[in-house]
Amino acid sequence: MPRFAIHERGSIRHVELGDRTVRIGADLGCDLTLLGDGVEQEHAVVERGKTGWHVRTAGGARMLVNGMDLPDRRLRDGDRLEIGDAVLVFENPRPPERDMAAASAGAASRTPAPARATVVRAEDLDRLRSTLRALAAEPDFRKLLRTIVDQVVSLTKAERGFLVLRQGERDYEMVAARSLDGEDVQRPAVKISRAVAEEVAKTGRPLLTTNAQADARLRESKSVEGMRLRSVLCLPLTGRGGFLGFLYLDHRFEEAAFRDTDLPLLEAFADQAAVALENARLVGELRERTGELARSKARVEELNQRLEERVQAQQQELHEVRSLLQSRSEAPLRHEYKAIVGRSGAMMDVLRLLDHVVETAVPVLVLGESGTGKELVARAVHDLSPRSGKKFVSENCAAIPESLLESALFGHVRGAFTGADRDASGLFEQADGGTLFLDEIGELPLSMQVKLLRVLESGEMRRVGGKDVTKVDVRIVCATNRDLGAMVEDGRFREDLYYRINVFAVRLPPLRERPEDVPALVAHFLADAAASSLPNAPAKTVTPEAMDVLAGYPWPGNVRQLRNEIQRACALSDGVIAPSVLSDEVRRRSVPVSPAGTTSGRALKDVVQEAVGVVERRAVLEALIEARWKKTLAAELLQVSRPTLDAKIKRHKIRRAGGEIEE
Repeated sequence: MPRFAIHERGSIRHVELGDRTVRIGADLGCDLTLLGDGVEQEHAVVERGKTGWHVRTAGGARMLVNGMDLPDRRLRDGDRLEIGDAVLVFENPRPPERDMAAASAGAASRTPAPARATVVRAEDLDRLRSTLRALAAEPDFRKLLRTIVDQVVSLTKAERGFLVLRQGERDYEMVAARSLDGEDVQRPAVKISRAVAEEVAKTGRPLLTTNAQADARLRESKSVEGMRLRSVLCLPLTGRGGFLGFLYLDHRFEEAAFRDTDLPLLEAFADQAAVALENARLVGELRERTGELARSKARVEELNQRLEERVQAQQQELHEVRSLLQSRSEAPLRHEYKAIVGRSGAMMDVLRLLDHVVETAVPVLVLGESGTGKELVARAVHDLSPRSGKKFVSENCAAIPESLLESALFGHVRGAFTGADRDASGLFEQADGGTLFLDEIGELPLSMQVKLLRVLESGEMRRVGGKDVTKVDVRIVCATNRDLGAMVEDGRFREDLYYRINVFAVRLPPLRERPEDVPALVAHFLADAAASSLPNAPAKTVTPEAMDVLAGYPWPGNVRQLRNEIQRACALSDGVIAPSVLSDEVRRRSVPVSPAGTTSGRALKDVVQEAVGVVERRAVLEALIEARWKKTLAAELLQVSRPTLDAKIKRHKIRRAGGEIEE
């Protein structure tokens, strides 16, 4: 007797259906009451029809049948219904063979006699088992497609068979089309009924017609009429991932070539075919991934070999380069700037300027584009100064609303404004004895510029709403990416404040002006990534080709953008960062860098010699400026002879704007 095995709230119960209509829902008046969440008062109805038991939802309720969202379904033994939190498994073992034979005989009395027997006999089951073994034994996916069609055509004695698989959400592809004699069907896409295929794809249920010409369901189909179809059977293929496609069988010349009594056997075949298809796909994907891994491993080994060869070939060159750079380098730095990465000529100029200012108390104005590391310079000024034992307080002027800026800088007393429920110190008091770093000083409103200037000049401040004057001893370091001189001319920045904070200006070069620092920055960011990764995770490395791409990109976002790019590349790479994992923008805009940097495919010695030339030109130019463009005095400053200085001026094409270089 058919029954449901109901899995609900950790228990299992069985309910026999009998011959009655069964209403399922949360209402106690239902024939089958479910207590779980998500069950409507009347959720579904199970009733017996001519072709067996059917289940349908009531009132638009949602029901999953074997993982698919279906409103209506003819039930088969083992079907799994999900209603709310409950799972109902339909149990209806097949009747003995004599009962099936009797049912087939009754069906035969109402329809034309079939061309073959409709009783499920032992030999039919043997053929099915043999067929399923053939599917399971076929490892090649393309051959499996033809095997499925050939086997189902042989089972049903259909004239033709077609296998259509789902590709994406709505697209379908005809993957195999075979005839009873084992030949491929020509132009298969135009030889199946679109109406039949759409109905099966929509409902997920088999569609069988003994005479398509007279079937009311297909009366509107022009394809049925045009192809003069008689017997049609379309079987859905459903796997673990849902609807996979369908098997379409037809016979143009014979009515009732397929019967309802054939469906259990053929649906069992369709289920196993779906399993075979999914397994074959998984095996194919596994092979492809294995091949990709093997290719990746071979590529990594090749890159490692190339890197090793390159390192060995450049050992001698590196020794020569060290000697060359050491002989031409200027005086060493007096302080260590561990937090500032990069020792290019441009950055060395910055660090030498800092050498002269860190030990003083004068205000410093750090200029540079966004992302160049202005706060790092401000911290270095503090850490290497006598104030390093006190606080370093940092604030971005653009990040504070104008109405709260005065309170943020100078503090407030209780009751000074709405919400001021207690006294609060400002940034100046917090930084007393130390350093206050005001980033984006160019965003400061004019009204606040006046108050800031008063504090800087007098060293005294008063909290908002307060009467007491407080003395503060604060060193000011400001930073901006704007042209404060132009803002002064436009009246958007006070001239007196500009000269008060611009006692010592340090300009940070953008990363595009110092591409030779890119390798050191990349190594620094890789080390940061390794420190923040999981324990025992392999360190990332960068191929020479990828490094060339990084060095050749202009980096409009400067060091901050480079850090983000390396973090992204580390997340996308398994161990070696190749050009393929870099962003499209970086790869597309990367070009050979200036002579001060490195260029792909060039000898390191040549690159360094060019870099030395840049440093030499800068040194000669600075000496001439210091000597007021007098060659004799400049030669003495450089400790070279006059002919040597003349040769260098000529080699580097040094010119004086608006005048000649004096002897």
